[in-house]
Amino acid sequence: MAKSERQKSLKKRTILFGILSWAALFILLAVYIISAYCNLDAARDGMQIFTEEAKLWIISVSITAVIGIVLTIFLKEGMRTFMWIVCVILGSIVYKEAGMYIALGTWFIDDYIIHKIFLYNKQKLSIRKEIDYE
Repeated sequence: MAKSERQKSLKKRTILFGILSWAALFILLAVYIISAYCNLDAARDGMQIFTEEAKLWIISVSITAVIGIVLTIFLKEGMRTFMWIVCVILGSIVYKEAGMYIALGTWFIDDYIIHKIFLYNKQKLSIRKEIDYE
């Protein structure tokens, strides 16, 4: 059974938008976690940037993010919203309002544009496979 050109094209687009969707989440989360740990003990003008309470928040949210990433990989779609919320919280702790708005904007673009295109192409690919099967 040969695959049609349309099926090959849909498969490529499905893979591309799937990778873009997951990369938006994981890369932003990784940037926030790495920058948080790089600045954990940093001081500006002789004062600590993060208080002890903020350090505990960063550590706990980072652990939650790592656990969520593992669960997201196994559960596929079920944990995306939870991971975006963790990303927004971590961004607001590390970069204040700017980090939160960057995370919210990326979440909006991913959830309402990139991920919708991924799901659309995935559905079309499934239909195309059934058509080509006959």
